[in-house]
Amino acid sequence: MRGAARFKAYEEKLWELPFVPRLSFVSLDPLDEQLATRQMLSDEDDVLLKIKLVSTAVKSIVESTEEVSFLKDRSFRNGGIRVQWTEKIIDLSTEQASCLVKAFDFDPDEVRRLFPGHSFNPYFELMCIVVTKLRRVRASLLWWNVFSGDAALKLASRLRKVVKILRAKGLDAKVQQALDKWRTRMRGRTYSSRRYVDKIFALYPDLFSIRLNLNYCMQMTEDGRLLESPIGLPQAKAHLAKLDRFMRDRFPVAGHLYWREYGLMSGYHFRVLYLVNGLIKEVDHSVLPLLEEQWRKVITQGRGRHYNSHSARYRQQGGGQFHEDDARESEPSRLMNEVERHITQADFWAFHKKGGKCFGRGQEPLALFEAMQGKARKA
Repeated sequence: MRGAARFKAYEEKLWELPFVPRLSFVSLDPLDEQLATRQMLSDEDDVLLKIKLVSTAVKSIVESTEEVSFLKDRSFRNGGIRVQWTEKIIDLSTEQASCLVKAFDFDPDEVRRLFPGHSFNPYFELMCIVVTKLRRVRASLLWWNVFSGDAALKLASRLRKVVKILRAKGLDAKVQQALDKWRTRMRGRTYSSRRYVDKIFALYPDLFSIRLNLNYCMQMTEDGRLLESPIGLPQAKAHLAKLDRFMRDRFPVAGHLYWREYGLMSGYHFRVLYLVNGLIKEVDHSVLPLLEEQWRKVITQGRGRHYNSHSARYRQQGGGQFHEDDARESEPSRLMNEVERHITQADFWAFHKKGGKCFGRGQEPLALFEAMQGKARKA
C-alpha cells in the first residue's frame, strides 16, 4: 500500500508540472554571422500550453461524477416588475462546463502539423478523437452565447453526450493502460536518474555541473516564412556525439544526462547535463563560452545556437553536506529538481517517438569510477 500511495503522489505531481517553453532561433541566413539572429517563442509554445490545458481539463471531466448542467433560465420582465416569460440559454460558468470548453478549444490537425512524429498525453489523444468526430459541436461552442430556447436545449444535449463519451472512454481499460504506461515511464526515468546522480555525488566530493540548451537556427525568408531545417535526425545525433567526445577529451566527466526534442518550427533541441570531477581538473564558469562556441562554430559549422546555460560547483564538507559556490543552485537536490523538469519529465505532455529513444545517460558511476581507478593503477 505504501508503494501505491507513493505512486499516486508522484502521479499528482506530474499533473502539476509546468511545460518547458520551446524557443526558436531564426535568421535570414543562419551561416552569416553578420546577420542578426532572432530568439522567439514560436507557435509550438502556444500549442504545448494548449496540450496541457486540454489534458488537465479532460482529466477533470473523467474523474468527476457530478451531473453537468449547461443551461440556465433567462427571464423577460414587463417594465422591470413582472416576469412575462423565461427561456433556456447556455450556461458555461460551472467548473466542469468550463473544462469542456477548454477541451474543445484546439485544432488536432494543427497540433500534429507542428509536432510530427509525436505521441501526446493519453487524455489529449482521447480528446483529439472526440473533437475530430464532433466538429459540429466545436463549431457551435464558438457561438454558444447566441443559443436560446430549443437551440440551447439541443446544444446542451450534445454537450452532455460529449461528457458521457469522455467519461466512458476515459475510464476504459485501453486509456487507463496508456496512462499507466505513461506514468510508469516518467517515474522509472525520474527515479533511475535520481539514483544515478546520487551515486555520482556519493563518489565524487568535488563536482562541477554544466547544464546546456542546444538547438539550431532556422532560416526565415524575407516574407516571414520559416524554411524546414536541413538538419535531420542522424546529423543531430552525430552533433551530440561530437560534443560528448569533446567534453570527455578535455574534462574528467563523471556522468551526463540528455533529452532530445523536436518541433517543426524550432528543429531539434538537446537539453544536456554534465557532471565533471573537480578533483582531477579545476573547472570554472568560463567553460560555458568554450562549449557554446564549440557547438555553434565547430560541431554544427555555424547552424547551432544555445541559450540559458548554467553551471555550479558542489564541494562536500563532510557528513554528506555540500557547500554551493554559485547562488543559483543551493544544493544538489535543487539541481535534481531542475533536471527532472527539463530532462527526465520534459515529455509528459508530448514526446517525439520517431528515431529511437529521446532520453539517455552516461555509464554507471561505480563502473566508471572503477575503470578510472584501474587506469590510474596501470599508469
